[in-house]
Amino acid sequence: MVTYGELKREATIHDGATLVGTVALGNADPSMGVAMGVFNPTGLYDPALHANDRGGDDVRGYPFVRDLTLRTEGELWPVEISLMDYSKHLPDDERAREVHVFFKTWQDWERFFARAEDEN
Repeated sequence: MVTYGELKREATIHDGATLVGTVALGNADPSMGVAMGVFNPTGLYDPALHANDRGGDDVRGYPFVRDLTLRTEGELWPVEISLMDYSKHLPDDERAREVHVFFKTWQDWERFFARAEDEN
């Protein structure tokens, strides 16, 4: 069984077929099925399109970015994604972009991080 801690798993974030960034997700809250990590954007990432929170303002009008998907080794995970981008206000902070991933079920969260245990 996976418990809260420093367990990490690499994943990619896509807008349709476009890779917009990567993230090493940590198992933030097992009971709620939440994972989080620092977002590393590609050149195709656009905060106006892909972030739902920029500089503390909810710019999308809803808590998740509906068009983004999470993938690992080709597997598409059933999640909701919240991407917060504070890089305009914190340009030198590598943690200025953060992803929160909400798995649809705790079983999916458990399966995601069970594979991370095998990888670590």
